[in-house]
Amino acid sequence: MSSHEKQPQLSAPPTSDPYPRSTLNPLPNDTLFTTLCPSYETAFANNPAQDNSIVWLLSQLSSADTFPPPGRPWIHDSLPPHLQRKRILDIGSGTGRPVCSSLAEAGHSVLGIDNCPAMVDFARQNVASLYPDGRAEFLEADLRTFNPEEDDPFFQARAEALKAKGEVWGEEDPQGWYHAVTAHFSLIAGMNSQKEIKEVFRSVYGWLREGGLFVFGTAPMDVDGEVIEWMGKPVLCSSLTRSQVLEAMRGVGFEVEWEVTTRFKPKAVEAGIVKKKEEAEKVAEEEHLFVYAVKMWYPEE
Repeated sequence: MSSHEKQPQLSAPPTSDPYPRSTLNPLPNDTLFTTLCPSYETAFANNPAQDNSIVWLLSQLSSADTFPPPGRPWIHDSLPPHLQRKRILDIGSGTGRPVCSSLAEAGHSVLGIDNCPAMVDFARQNVASLYPDGRAEFLEADLRTFNPEEDDPFFQARAEALKAKGEVWGEEDPQGWYHAVTAHFSLIAGMNSQKEIKEVFRSVYGWLREGGLFVFGTAPMDVDGEVIEWMGKPVLCSSLTRSQVLEAMRGVGFEVEWEVTTRFKPKAVEAGIVKKKEEAEKVAEEEHLFVYAVKMWYPEE
């Protein structure tokens, strides 16, 4: 079984939903985040709880006992160096900072997916361009239809590299795709229902290797396909409460290593997202939930 250092569970008491409901038609997700890019990064910068989640993830990725040993290590060792890196998927990668940039800087291979073309372009220009070896990649994709085998260029390149040697990735090799998956506040806006969020949890579990890590950040609320007012804009969103998140994660097989609830007020005025005084007054302090989960593995007797 993988070994992970436990941390005390520190959760703030739950608070009421701070977001007023809107009767306006919601903005399409790509339109919403095109208007926010790159101000979104400024508004949510310096979030200690998010920074801590990245530190935890990096520490676990570097641990020798997080993942089971490969059944055929020579297959892994025969791959080009860039295909030997640990592969991480960031769902709703936005500007690529701070999650993808931190993972790439640590030497890992990361794919960020986002359904907003402006965010993907920004991330390619400001993060991917820093790594000519291709360790940071960004793809415009809808996570509802995303397929790692068909859509992730890393696994296409791996298959081609093995084919050139007359080999394939077989049953003896680690199953699943990613060493880790992250989703920081990307399963809220544009989500049609709470059921859809739970289906993403199930997909993530299936995408992970044994020992794989899932870092999830959200604004916990009992909201199921409603239009709320956020940053002065009407947004279709769904979200789960803390207890619903933990139940859904454990229900698909995850072991929850740690969870914490904190509070954070977006710097929407400083970022220039809201300018009118009446809109600025509506920018609420948000409750944030971070969950660290693991797809456990057990050594063979």
